[in-house]
Parts: sequence; structure tokens; C-alpha cells
Amino acid sequence: MIIKDIRREFFDVLKGRILIMCTLDVDAICACKILQFLLESHNLQYSVAPVASIDNLWRSFEEYRNSVDTIIFINFGNLINIPKLLKPAENLTFYVIDSHRPINVYNYYKNTQVKVYVNKHEESLNIPAEKKIFLKKDHTDGQADHNEDDDEAELELLSADAKDLSLDQLKKRRELREWILKKQKLLFDYEEFHFYNRSVAMIMYDLANFLSKNNNYLLWLGIVGVTYQLKSDKIDARMFEYEAEKIIRHKSRNQVSNNHARGNTWRIEWEVDLQLELYRRWTVFDSLCHSPLTMCKFKLWNDKGISDLHEFMVTCGLKTSATKQQYAAMDIEFRKGLATCVSDVCLGELRYKYNLENLVTRAFVVDAGFKKCFCANDFVLGVRALLECHDPNTKMTEKFVRAVQSLSYDDVEFSSLSEGFLKAQLQLKSMFAQVKYLLTNLKVQDSGAFLHVDLTDQGTASRDFARGESLMAFARFLLAAYVESKTTRLARRAVRLPLVLFSPDYHNDDEIIIVGIPPVAQQLKKNFFAKAFEQAAATIECEIKTDLSETNLVRTGVHNKVPMFEQLKALLEG
Repeated sequence: MIIKDIRREFFDVLKGRILIMCTLDVDAICACKILQFLLESHNLQYSVAPVASIDNLWRSFEEYRNSVDTIIFINFGNLINIPKLLKPAENLTFYVIDSHRPINVYNYYKNTQVKVYVNKHEESLNIPAEKKIFLKKDHTDGQADHNEDDDEAELELLSADAKDLSLDQLKKRRELREWILKKQKLLFDYEEFHFYNRSVAMIMYDLANFLSKNNNYLLWLGIVGVTYQLKSDKIDARMFEYEAEKIIRHKSRNQVSNNHARGNTWRIEWEVDLQLELYRRWTVFDSLCHSPLTMCKFKLWNDKGISDLHEFMVTCGLKTSATKQQYAAMDIEFRKGLATCVSDVCLGELRYKYNLENLVTRAFVVDAGFKKCFCANDFVLGVRALLECHDPNTKMTEKFVRAVQSLSYDDVEFSSLSEGFLKAQLQLKSMFAQVKYLLTNLKVQDSGAFLHVDLTDQGTASRDFARGESLMAFARFLLAAYVESKTTRLARRAVRLPLVLFSPDYHNDDEIIIVGIPPVAQQLKKNFFAKAFEQAAATIECEIKTDLSETNLVRTGVHNKVPMFEQLKALLEG
């Protein structure tokens, strides 16, 4: 069931004990933080449970099912048939606030106790017509609330022996088979590509605005959520700029309405900035060396690349001694002129020499007090590192709590976030070392239909980015670096090839992680790997575990690695 009014159809009707189930990504955590603020301001009781997989979802649901009245799914739920999976009591109501698309057809047409929020301005969902995918409706109570079992009862005719059927029944069976083939084709076309819609953190900020609880702190959480979508390649620059225009209007409204209110002491700016990872928390030189954009363009895995980087720094007027200082210790005039010096080279007469126009962009920056200036990109990396860093002694729930704490307005020293920045620096260094090793040792292989790399056979596979979006970011980094490492002729082919990465699962020695990354040349932010993994697993009859947040990341048994590879190759070549 679809709802389009986030206030009247969602927040105003919340009642009883509420359970928030939040998936493990930065956008979801920002949305959860905003929702917690709103529930507390209206004295509504709630609990929070982090979930990363179907198994986590099932265990958390079993723990809370008898003690809550309402369950809210944050950034997951659209892709699964919730009542069929969880079999909840009829008095339970589910609300799904999720940026994943497409929406499961059973949630859309059949499941009245599942209410899926869709922005009223969202373009057509392209969901197949109900009569083309369901055989009949159950009108016993005036609602269509049955699930796939109704269709199975209708299809008993297909398994019957032909000699036991009349001519009319044989004709009906033939029509059913034709209908099933058409239904399968419709659903395949509808579910073939997975993509993302609006940030759930920005949806929650809109709710705060409707409830007159808006302030710059909550707006910053929304900014971090949508910036995460951009950095993780879930949305394109056009969609981000559209959101940025709305954010700028929100910022102006907050300044006019309650300039001195709690939460408005943070000053947000939309300004020209450099796409250098964590340079405000690091040294500029380290950031230049470990940012995917500059590492790929200068090919820093070889000596010539290092030489070219130093030449670029000289051209920009950046002294090596200054760039190797901590950013906070640099001369204040040098810091103020840093973006201008770099943009004059990247966007000036030498722009075709370095091809670094994307190094200079606009970004949101927040001033949260003395020496507390942060870029939204840095926030994303810090929170992500807290969520996904490898620490065998820390449970998933503890990492989730730490990530939520890092976004707290009351943490004036940003101690949790500072810890995240250090972990993010370690991740970037590990990614750099891993990419350099794989490229210099020719470990990225061309299988014809796609590129692939197997980290399960490498003794140097890093644990620092071995899960979730961190692993996805590494795979995108590796693919971009591989394309840049090729000559012009070979790069024309490489830019059109996707990448399949096999990585060990350090939380379970009996499983591996498979990641699929679309080609560099693909403009649309749509991913076909979720469906490809599903088809490959069905063909070889093996079990895969899908990540609730990253649909193109799956887990499977170690013994399934070779069969999955062969089947993926057959699918993508066909």
C-alpha cells in the first residue's frame, strides 16, 4: 500500500510502542537520528534495532514482535515481500521509508498492513498492471490482501496429469502457461535494474519541516545523507544539484525563522571545495595521494605518477613543506587560497593537460564552532568507517551506536567523529596499497563479459574495508584505476566492462562476498547485478544472502565461487 503524505499518513497516525529498524548505511543512520529527535519531541516511545541482512531482520523481529504496535523500516523493505517473510500478526503495522527501487509488487498491490512511502513528486513507478501479474483478487473483506499462495492455488491445474483433464481444462491450462510466461517477462523487465530515489534523511528532514521542528542541525543530517548517496554512486550529479537547491532554500528559511534556536548555531555554507578526501583532517599531500580521483589521474602506483603529482603541486603553487603539514597547522592565508590555487590550474588554461576539472566542485560545509569546520564528504567517510571498520571484538550493534553518537549535536568535541576520521584514513591507505598491488601484479583479469578480481586468493586482502559500502567503494576505485592504467585503445574496451570482485568474508570463513560494479561508461545510476546474482544462484541451485542496503553485494558459500563465476559469465555473455 502506497502513502504519499509523510505527515498525515505516517507521523500523525503513529501510536503505541514503536520499533525503528535501521539498515547499516550513512543515509539510514542520519534519517534514524532525525526520526528519533521527532519522536522524542512528541513523547512517543520507541526502540531501535540495526539490521544488515535478512537473518538480522528475522532475529530482531522475533525479539520485538510481541511488544510493539508499529515497525518502521529505514532504507530497506521496498525490495522484499514483508508479510510473506515475517508472517506478522494482523495488528502490526509496517511503514517503509526506503530509497531503494523498484518497489516489490506485493507491497504495492496486496499488503495493506505494509505502508510504503513514495514522494508525491516522484516520477512514474512503472509497476506492471495488477491484472497482468495476479490471477484474481480476494474480495471477502473488501480488500486485496492475499499473497502468492492465492496464485499457487489457482495454478494447481498445471501439475495435473493431462489424461485426467477435460478439453476445457486443457485449454485453460494452455492459457495459464501463456499468462505465466508473460507475467515472468513483465516482472523481469520491472525488476531487472535496481536504482535509488530520494535520500531517506532528506525525507525525514521534510517531515521535521512540516512539524515545525526544522533547524540547521537536522538539515545537516539531511545533507550528510544525500552526500552519502552521491559519494556511493547511488544518484547522479543532476539529482544531487536538485536536492542542493532545496537545501539552500531550507537554510535560508532556518536563518530567518529562528536564528538563535538550539540546533541553529551551526552555520552551513554551499561553497567551492576540493574533491580531496579528508584534507581538512589530514595533510593536503596525503589527501592528494590517497583520493581516488587524483590517484587514478596521476597513476600514483608508479614512479612517473608521483613525479607528475609533484609537478602539479608546483604548478598550483603548493609548497611540499606546507602540504605535508597538518591542515589545521597550515598558514591561514595559505588555507584560504588553497581552493583558488587549485581551481586556477584545473579550470584554467592547463585543464586539458591534467584533466582534473572534477577536482573542483561545490560542496556543503558546516561551521560548528572554533576549529570545527567540516565538509559533508568528510562526515560521510567518518561515519562509514565507524560502521564498517574491521574490529572482531566489536559487535554490529556497538558499531551502530558509535556511528549514531558521532552525529550527536551534544558531542561538542566531536570525539566519536574524530575516531571515525582516523579509521577512514586507515581505510584510504589500505585501499591505495591494495589497488597498487593488484594493478602492478596484473591481478585484474578480463573474462570477456566482465573484469574480475579474486581477493580470496590474495594473502594481502585487507580487512579494513572488507564489508558494505567500504568494499563497494574499493571496487569502484579499483575499476577506475584499471581503466586509467590502460592505453587509449584498451581503455575504450575497459570503460565498457563491469567488474565482479570476490572477497573473503572475515566474519565467516565459510563464506565469500561477491560485489558487482557497473561499467565506468554507464551514465544511468542503475545496477543489474542484483538480478544477475539472483539468476545465477537459481540456475546452479545455491543459496545467496543479500545485503539489505547494497543490493549488488551478496554472500555465498566458498564452494560456490567457481560455479557462480561461470554462471555469471554465461549470463553476461548471453
